[in-house]
Amino acid sequence: MERSIILYTSLAVILAISVILISSNIYSGIIRPANKVQLKSYGLESGKGVTPVPKYRIYIDTKSATGFINIKKTSEGLKFVIRQGDTGSVKIVLKRLYNEKTLWILLRLYGIGPNYNKNITGIYKNQSLPNGLTYALNPSLVRISSDKEYIVTLIISTDPDIKTGVYKLNIEATSIYYDSRAHIESTSISIILEIIPK
Repeated sequence: MERSIILYTSLAVILAISVILISSNIYSGIIRPANKVQLKSYGLESGKGVTPVPKYRIYIDTKSATGFINIKKTSEGLKFVIRQGDTGSVKIVLKRLYNEKTLWILLRLYGIGPNYNKNITGIYKNQSLPNGLTYALNPSLVRISSDKEYIVTLIISTDPDIKTGVYKLNIEATSIYYDSRAHIESTSISIILEIIPK
């Protein structure tokens, strides 16, 4: 039991440090392209312009959502409408793809202040959340060791006096896995949060 707690804590620290390094432009290899051996093993040709082989799939299960007034698809991502002072929740689904490695995935929610009018992922300053907006991810650190679907619940809460408007946010997933060395990759889902009067 103690060893398990120590392992989870250690991996959480490693992932948190990695996210900090990515955000501060110290770590440059956010997404490493698949090498020739990986491409061959997945039946893909090597060469320029090859997309990295995804290690897992991540998507939002809109049917599971509660507390939001409305959810609709837009060209910039899913749009969640919520009233001032309300709390909404939705499930995020993670599923391993094309490999048998154990993946550790750390999730977080952020926007680009001060206006929150851009969906920018990766290395960028002013990553934060609007005043009056809080969130929780349960769990925020996921260990994927099989091909089943893993569920994370995102809870978004708004203060009664939060400024109404439209906020562009990102759900970022930073993964780490090991073979002969550690591999760190980052991906994100862009969402829009519209806050309307209570």
